[in-house]
Amino acid sequence: MTSDHQIFENNYLSVREKEQRVYTDSQIKKLPYIAPNLEQKGEWILRTKTTNRFLNYIQKQDFKHVLDLGCGNGWFTHLIAKALPNTSVLGGDINQMELDQATRCFSNANLNFQFIDVFDFEPDQQFDLITINAAIQYFPSVAQLLTKVQSLLTEHGEFHVLDSPVYNDANKAEEARQRSIAYYSKMGVPELSNSYHHHTWQDFSTFDVLYQPSKNKLVRKIKNDSPFPWLRFTMAINNWAESDRTKI
Repeated sequence: MTSDHQIFENNYLSVREKEQRVYTDSQIKKLPYIAPNLEQKGEWILRTKTTNRFLNYIQKQDFKHVLDLGCGNGWFTHLIAKALPNTSVLGGDINQMELDQATRCFSNANLNFQFIDVFDFEPDQQFDLITINAAIQYFPSVAQLLTKVQSLLTEHGEFHVLDSPVYNDANKAEEARQRSIAYYSKMGVPELSNSYHHHTWQDFSTFDVLYQPSKNKLVRKIKNDSPFPWLRFTMAINNWAESDRTKI
């Protein structure tokens, strides 16, 4: 772990503690279901819907090797491993404290956790599926990340981005950035805003949308469903598109 990683971990955990988002081992093991008296109950109801949609999808596929980037305390990675018992699942993060908790909480035979800075990651095998759940905002450039992810995916591999905000344009992203600066300043860790990034739909132009939330807040409230999209990048489709462009 580099000093930059350690600084980020300290700042991240400081904010999470103030937000009451540092959970006990027993709470982690039950996620995405949490006690109704906890402040984040409503948020986790929405995340449960995202999770169930995703698990239903992957159980219909034939993934052999899965990487969950930004896995944090491992609850989502664990559910992937549970849904795909014959698949090798790896959770990676730069937050060592959360990785230690994930290792304590989950011991599926097909599941491992590892300290991973994706840009330094050179695994022995490629992955059929790579996921980032509620963590794409900690990467400054989607394009840079996608380039690295493509090198880690098999020929027909998929990259899924879930439960993160995507903004309509640069102006909306800048407005959100200013809100983040104000929020982290209020939380006493203003420097964390430098690690929290705001991506637009243009950044995901090569992805397809598997779930698109309604733009109408009232409709979302009635449906009580996630306000964030589910995005998928598919190697086979993009390889075909690149080949087709080359022929032209």
